[in-house]
Amino acid sequence: MKTLKENYSATFFQAALCCFIAQYQNPVLNLWQIEEVASTIHLHFFKVPVYHFLKFQSHSLYDILGTPSLIVDSIYAKPTYKNKKNNEVSGRFGVAVRGTLGEAPSHTAV
Repeated sequence: MKTLKENYSATFFQAALCCFIAQYQNPVLNLWQIEEVASTIHLHFFKVPVYHFLKFQSHSLYDILGTPSLIVDSIYAKPTYKNKKNNEVSGRFGVAVRGTLGEAPSHTAV
């Protein structure tokens, strides 16, 4: 998790993930209650996979002509790096939370 903070500037990733877990497990709680439950969650891992580029495409269910899909959104991540002038450029990190088969929560904590 230290690499996410230092290389990708994802300072609040762990807190946001804990809020997501708390909200997923307790969908009727309000935001304050979610934050309280999230503060008690301990993550028992130190690494997460990072995909540097994701594209979300929309396909027509009724397309028989093979029309290309439409890109509806994208997310990218880039670690901290040095530019041509040897200046450090902060990392960038976009977070996506994959939906579930149930209804979406009425508020989002992430």
